Amino acid sequence: MQSKPAPAIVGQVSVCYHFVVLQLPARKSFAIIPVIDAPGLKGIMMAVTIRNTEEHEKMLDNLKRQTGKTTVSKALIQGGYDALRYRKSYESEKASREQAEQELRALKRKVQQYFTSKADLESVISG
Repeated sequence: MQSKPAPAIVGQVSVCYHFVVLQLPARKSFAIIPVIDAPGLKGIMMAVTIRNTEEHEKMLDNLKRQTGKTTVSKALIQGGYDALRYRKSYESEKASREQAEQELRALKRKVQQYFTSKADLESVISG
């Protein structure tokens, strides 16, 4: 049976109102942990691990530029909110597009029926 590996970093933060960013050089990743342990708020905590690859670094730099944020953690949070807002906008636009396509199909059927009826009338008249 394998034993569990020991944690690389062990610590405790009782009150912290800002982001703690720990660089983990062994794995070349980052842990971004906002910790709040204030009266009335029970241990709200989040950890994000990002592999420090060149591709991710470029993406994070682009995200910081796009969001106008100066730190990766702020850019990630803003990017998340932007994604939620754009998703809602996408869903609304998708519904509008689907309704317009349905109306277009109905109009195409009516035009086709008109030309079919016109051809039938012309064939009866010419007879």
